Amino acid sequence: MTRPRFRHGLVIGKFYPPHAGHLALVRHALARCERVTVQVLASSVESLPAATRAAWLAEELPTARVVHAVDDAPVDYADPAAWDAHVAVMESLLDEPVDAVATSDA
Repeated sequence: MTRPRFRHGLVIGKFYPPHAGHLALVRHALARCERVTVQVLASSVESLPAATRAAWLAEELPTARVVHAVDDAPVDYADPAAWDAHVAVMESLLDEPVDAVATSDA
């Protein structure tokens, strides 16, 4: 087995609900990182609580650190203040710096 290339990986998502693609993405990160934090970010108006989603992920992925928070910042890709608000939520969930982010986006 080869040594993971990264020390701390991060996977961010709504996981609304978690599905096979989400699990594959986190497993991909786990194979390449010494440790992985999965952040479940939810809106307060969503019908499925973040804690429930996080518990499901933690059960399926016991070696990942799964955390959750409500992120009600506005979604406005052109507004730096909105982005800063989202990043503040993400940073509040980290217990140490990350050096890799796993995503299914380009």
